[in-house]
Amino acid sequence: MTLPTDSALTPLQCPKCGASLGVPGPQGGFGQRVQCSYCGTLSVLVIDRELLVSHGGENVCVDCGRVGVRAARFFQSCLHAGR
Repeated sequence: MTLPTDSALTPLQCPKCGASLGVPGPQGGFGQRVQCSYCGTLSVLVIDRELLVSHGGENVCVDCGRVGVRAARFFQSCLHAGR
């Protein structure tokens, strides 16, 4: 996916301490894991550029960004196959 050159990306924020975590690189997509350099919280990128505190093993759809049940074979929101 190529972003328009006139779009301004806003930095992600740590869901625990609120620190600015920068803008994810071009390879960054839904399910990308991000660690806060200030408090060490490990988060996962989900829909609407939100960071969800990771508890390990989250099942995040790489197409729609929604979090699904770990054992689910498909995501209910988009019907894509789970991990």
